[in-house]
Amino acid sequence: FSPAKYGILPEILPESKLSWGNGMLNMWTFLAIILGNAVAGGMMDTFAGAMHYAMLAMVALSAVGLGASLLVAHPPPAEPTRRIPLNPYQGLGEYFKLFWNDQRLFVTLVGIAYFWFAGTLVLQDVYELGRVVTESKTLAGAMLASMALGIGIGSLGAGYLSRGKIEVGLVPLGLSGMAVMGFALGIPMSYAATQGVLFGLGFFSGFFSVPLAAMLQQRSPNRIKGGMIATSNFVTFSSMMV
Repeated sequence: FSPAKYGILPEILPESKLSWGNGMLNMWTFLAIILGNAVAGGMMDTFAGAMHYAMLAMVALSAVGLGASLLVAHPPPAEPTRRIPLNPYQGLGEYFKLFWNDQRLFVTLVGIAYFWFAGTLVLQDVYELGRVVTESKTLAGAMLASMALGIGIGSLGAGYLSRGKIEVGLVPLGLSGMAVMGFALGIPMSYAATQGVLFGLGFFSGFFSVPLAAMLQQRSPNRIKGGMIATSNFVTFSSMMV
């Protein structure tokens, strides 16, 4: 799903709008991921003893997603004669070699993998932090919502500041902000202050991730752009599993 989603952006957007497009995509993707986790806490409180109602909500949302997928643009295929191989890992070595030979692409690969590694770790920590700060599952879910809002605004901000180009200078700024906010989360504070720090963590993570996604799309060869993104995903999900 992801290689198609990110691979289509450089096909339907000019390079000058690639960072903006990634900012929008990042905003809605992370809002969906984190708000889904946040709403789950409230649903557990609301549907205690009748969780099948929560399942119905998930089926309804899946139907909406299926309908939306039918409205996606249909750009011409980049390599129309290419067949889908029976072995899905065919060519993986070639993709890794291309990453290794392009220093900027390789650093991008590592940066994206680190982002999702850190994001998975933080998400688990916020669950535990929510149990310490409040006994309410709904309020604990709201902590995730603050981080989602921060990511959304940070992603939009990165797209705006990068207008007309891919602004990789935002990456160290985002990483520095993530480090400071991550350190601050280790300091005991009130529920409201924790919400503010989580918002800041999300905001700077948007600055970090948007330029990296745009760089991967822009520098990958057109004929194998989806394969390059899939290889990045292979490394990314391996880091998430760790």
